Parts: sequence; C-alpha cells; structure tokens
Amino acid sequence: LYYNSIFTYYFMALEGFVNLVYHAFLKPDLRKVDRQLEERLEKMDMDLKVLLMHHLCRGFRKGIDRDSEVYRQFAKLKDYRNRVFHSGIVDSLKNVLMVEDGFLYNVDIDRFRRNNNDFPFTRKLLRKDDVLRIKHVVDSVIKEIVEGLDKEVREMVNRYILNDLLVPFRKDSTGQIHLGLFENGETEK
Repeated sequence: LYYNSIFTYYFMALEGFVNLVYHAFLKPDLRKVDRQLEERLEKMDMDLKVLLMHHLCRGFRKGIDRDSEVYRQFAKLKDYRNRVFHSGIVDSLKNVLMVEDGFLYNVDIDRFRRNNNDFPFTRKLLRKDDVLRIKHVVDSVIKEIVEGLDKEVREMVNRYILNDLLVPFRKDSTGQIHLGLFENGETEK
C-alpha cells in the first residue's frame, strides 16, 4: 500500500502540473470562445492534453513527440493508472485458486507473465523499483514539457509551478488569466 500511495501521488502530481500549465497558458482565443469548450478541454484525456499542449497553450516552441520513448513510457503509465483505478470484473480473473491434496493455493498469473517493460497488474505487487521507474517517467514528461517552452514561459513555470508552494494566478483588466505576481509583488486583490 505504501508503494501504491507513492504511485498515486506521482501520477496526481503530473496531472496537476499539466492542468496548471493549461490554466496558466491556454490561448486567449480558446478561452474566450465559450465556457463549454474550456470545460471540454479540462475533461480531455491526459495523453491528449500532453500531445496537444503546444497547440492549445501559448509559450511553446515544440511539443512532446508522439513517437518518442518518453511519450511511449507515459502512455504505458497512463494505461497502468487506468487499469489499476478503473479495473473491471475481467481483471479479477488474474488470480487462480487451485486445490491440491486438500490445500488451497492462490496463484497470481500476472506474476509469471510480468516482464521488465510493464508495471505489475495489481497494486499489491508494486515494488520499490516500479515506483522509481514511475517517478522517472513522470520526471521525464515534465522535463520534456518544460524544455518545449519558450525561455520566458519556462522561467515562470520553473519559478511558480515547479519550485513554489503557492501558485499565484491573477486576472488583468481584460479578464485574461496570468501566472505570477504583479510588478509590485502582489497578486490581484
């Protein structure tokens, strides 16, 4: 359960980071179109958000390459997260109970099929090396996103999102949302 908590925390941190970038840098013309479009963007699958971020948000020079190893590992992690948190009845068939000589044996089929590229099927099989691999994937995705940003935006993301406890947002007189503080160091009142 300890490793499962860490896995959950890492994935939530990645989701939070991606959502903060969208909230801070969504292109003004998309924000102004209508509230329904903004709500659809908020509900978009995480992998689509990551892939389309450089098109939908201002301040990007480039996006994550869909064919990159970073994206492939992220897709595996997202699928693993969905499998763990949204498992169905078929997923319960991963264990087999056998009776031999009057003794009941629980055989975890996934334990025998696991290879080094996949995460364990059930949360109870998570181990330290799995969690470290998950951390590496999350860190790599965040690094790839940050490296795709323009210098000025990258500095803001590093300062306010990645290295600050409170993420200051403000609205200007036109209603546009901005990340950071006013010139005098205050957020909007």
